[in-house]
Amino acid sequence: IGREVFEGAVRSRIRPSIRSLVEAHRRMGHTIVIATSATSFQAEPIAETLGIEHVLCNRMFVDEKGLLSGRFVDPLIWGDGKARAVEA
Repeated sequence: IGREVFEGAVRSRIRPSIRSLVEAHRRMGHTIVIATSATSFQAEPIAETLGIEHVLCNRMFVDEKGLLSGRFVDPLIWGDGKARAVEA
């Protein structure tokens, strides 16, 4: 479902200026990271589209049957937790 939402509603909203900015940083040899409190379902398609390898985002715990449990995997990427993840 996350991929469907991305393709249907998000991909077309990634502005050319964002692509240019990412490419400019890439040419300068910078490490490019998406750091967001969004879930992996939201962040990873954007990162893939922009060719960004490093994604710091919230991930959901998947149980032994492959089902989402409704819990987040630690550490939570939000507020101070996001800052610590970026620093690490």
